[in-house]
Amino acid sequence: MTSRFFQVLALTSLSISAMAEYDQDLYFDDDSFLSDELDQIAQVDASDDTQRDQKSDVQSAHFASARPKLSKGAGLILSGDFLYWQAEEGGLSYGLQSENHSILPLLQQPTPFQGVDGKVSRIQPEYEPGYRLSLAYQLPYDQWDISLSWARYQSTSHDHISQKANQIVFPYWLSRNFAPLAQNAKAHWDLNYNTLDFDLGRMFYIGRCFSIKPTLGFKAAWIEQTLTVLYGNVVFSNNAASPDVRSKNRSTFQGYGVDLGFDGNWKLGAGFELFGSCNAALLWGNFDLALFEKNIGLGPRSRLKNNIQEVVPELGFSAGVCWERSFYSERLFLNIHVAWEEQVWFNQNQLSRFVDAFMQGLIINQLGNLTLSGWTIGAAVGF
Repeated sequence: MTSRFFQVLALTSLSISAMAEYDQDLYFDDDSFLSDELDQIAQVDASDDTQRDQKSDVQSAHFASARPKLSKGAGLILSGDFLYWQAEEGGLSYGLQSENHSILPLLQQPTPFQGVDGKVSRIQPEYEPGYRLSLAYQLPYDQWDISLSWARYQSTSHDHISQKANQIVFPYWLSRNFAPLAQNAKAHWDLNYNTLDFDLGRMFYIGRCFSIKPTLGFKAAWIEQTLTVLYGNVVFSNNAASPDVRSKNRSTFQGYGVDLGFDGNWKLGAGFELFGSCNAALLWGNFDLALFEKNIGLGPRSRLKNNIQEVVPELGFSAGVCWERSFYSERLFLNIHVAWEEQVWFNQNQLSRFVDAFMQGLIINQLGNLTLSGWTIGAAVGF
């Protein structure tokens, strides 16, 4: 009996030992499986991190600074432009030239069937030179730039209507009192244009070869213009006559406001680039107006002063090609550029003139737009 008991005990011990060895093997197999799963998860996480880093690097490259490289990371850029522009403005007509008429019959015996057959004469400005000077500083923080530029342009234009037999000139810029008519006219227009711009912007890549630069800034403008017209052999409806009557009309504008801009550059290779820019500005300004009309040798005929407060919009754009390169281990930067440029100053012509013989104090303002367009050639040096 005792031997039977020990046999059963021995078998039970062997069974428990075998089960323990099986559980231990199973435990180690589970640890190996869990370790493999953790390795796979770590590889996936590492791949995600790599893709995320690559995406971040691409985004960083796209928005990397595209401004000219200087070894110090910051520096000054001086630039000068030669402007060869033409100024045009609406409302510069100075007379209507009508042939096959005689002044005295028209003044003394008008008929209701008598009309006007002629052409309008206006000033046609030519291209004139000007200049623009700029100073820019590359800020070390986040690759931003600030710039200050001053542009100056002057234009002088002439036009005339020659005296002919059986010709009359309806003088636009004389008071309509006693309905004056002339036989010839000489017109002279002067424009004096000055602007000051202060801008803050950052140029950055949005592609491998294309970069943009939004800007925000302050704009100031001083624009003065004078229109002088001399009418010859003037006859009035009361049969009075004057050999010459001169009208001098002056407008002085000064305005200050905000300016939003957008520049774009496309690198072509070998240092060449295509570039373009556009801007929109709103200036709060003041027009100081004066009109003086005089009978030569007889004294003043009309005088007028006026002051107008206006918000003046301005739009501009330019497009061209440039070449730029850095020298001496990026210690010196050179840019040479040529572009076509346009500017439109809305309602800049506020010159006043009389319009009615019965209401002699009735005037209108011309409200013509001033357009400046032409070639810009310049160079910039950075250090």
